[in-house]
Amino acid sequence: MAAEIAPIDGTHDLFDVEDRAIHNAAPRRRDEFAAGRAAARGALATLAIAPVPIPRAADRRPLWPNGIIGSISHTDGIAAAIVGHDQTTASVGLDIEGDAPLKKELRKYILTRSEAAARKARPLVANSSRCKATFAAKEALFKAIYPITGQFFGFLDANVDLHESGNWTATLCDTAPALPAPMALGSDYVLLRDGHPLGDDSTDVLAEP
Repeated sequence: MAAEIAPIDGTHDLFDVEDRAIHNAAPRRRDEFAAGRAAARGALATLAIAPVPIPRAADRRPLWPNGIIGSISHTDGIAAAIVGHDQTTASVGLDIEGDAPLKKELRKYILTRSEAAARKARPLVANSSRCKATFAAKEALFKAIYPITGQFFGFLDANVDLHESGNWTATLCDTAPALPAPMALGSDYVLLRDGHPLGDDSTDVLAEP
């Protein structure tokens, strides 16, 4: 696996196929898209892969080069990407969020009852909101699983346990799309950067070789 971060500053170029996918977007959205692609190409360079277009599928997910898995995310001012080879890992999901707390009126749509009770008892992890970290974890989880199943699922279709170390584990509920039998959720983590409002949550879906 390799990861890269790029600023959203309007300086990143796009390949023609990428530019066509975003040509009707507002300037801010185009800058976010371009920064995400720049971060992805930076991460791919770490794997010795030359710059290539990363088109967008009809469902808006990135289309990676053959043999590569990856995920892109952005928040205010920054974009990030994580990529890897697909020999033993079927998919990866990434989400980054600012550290502003999750709005209270949204929590019932994001947190299961058990998660809500746990976050009420212990609201912070590494000085960040557990509710917001749970939101980011579930976004990353969806990004990892959707390319495999092709099926949408909601925030309430998974339970996330946040550990004091910043690591997290997720369990899919019966209402979530089932993963193929050889596959299982892998290592999950949260990176909290001192002095920067950035949370980085990712999950792997592992397949037996």
